[in-house]
Amino acid sequence: TVAYFAHMSNDGDDSFGLALQYTTMLVTAAGACLFVLYHIIGVLDEQDEKLGRKGEGAQKPKKKKPKMGMLESFKFLVTQRYLAYLCILVVSYGLSINLTEVIWKRMVKQAYTNKKDYQIFMGNYSSMVGAATFVIIFFGSNIVKHLGWTVGALTTPVLMGGLAAPFFAYVLMTDVSKNKAALMTAVWVGCVQNILSKAIKYALFDPTKEMAYIPLDAESKVKGKAAIDVLAARIGKSGGALVQQAIVIIFGNIINGAGCVAAVFYVTISLWIYSVFGLARMFEAKIAEGKKPAEETKAVKDKEKAA
Repeated sequence: TVAYFAHMSNDGDDSFGLALQYTTMLVTAAGACLFVLYHIIGVLDEQDEKLGRKGEGAQKPKKKKPKMGMLESFKFLVTQRYLAYLCILVVSYGLSINLTEVIWKRMVKQAYTNKKDYQIFMGNYSSMVGAATFVIIFFGSNIVKHLGWTVGALTTPVLMGGLAAPFFAYVLMTDVSKNKAALMTAVWVGCVQNILSKAIKYALFDPTKEMAYIPLDAESKVKGKAAIDVLAARIGKSGGALVQQAIVIIFGNIINGAGCVAAVFYVTISLWIYSVFGLARMFEAKIAEGKKPAEETKAVKDKEKAA
């Protein structure tokens, strides 16, 4: 949609602003539709409640998600090794995608100096991420189903590390700042890397992360998720920004410090993989513990039937 609006506008200084206005109007219209739909659902829900058509399960009050601050979240995760591993996974993804994306976007801006061309490219990029996610999500479910949680959880860091290798290698071995052809090649190599990294995140990383909460008890599940949502997501983003600022201060710009970025990126990927193995052992142990009572109950019922 963004690329379509950008194509509609004429070349010139106002083309970017015009396309942005069209996009803003569409987003506003979509928001208004959400308000209307929400109101309709609320009215229908009240009607069902008055007519007694809501099931018994719907009458149960929902448990409120506990609100935890940064310090409380940190203390809780430190005392829970299982959740600490899970936190490292979330932080590692946020940090690694941030490190690769910032260099790539910097090169995209160098390649597409015209705002309209840049908007068209990024609009097409967003569409390709959606299409790739739609395709990969079918394979992702089969990976976890047939190969298990461990392989599914390892797929994201392994593929992200493998996909980033040619991108970093090309940036480090060629002078993209002076060679236009090399710059465009680096942009498209990075584009493929970022598209597949985000698609894998939606198709594999998110499902395996949510599955990891399943064997936890109710308190650890609710508090752990709240703590990770508060702490891990913020550390991933702010940590990536902090690393970028340090590299810019030392090297002058992010592209000159690409070698340092690559080193931090692969250290993060290594820590991510280590945490997946640690979490996998505990995850499988908890799943096995959960199966024991069910198996014992089944054995007792079988004996009673036989008697």
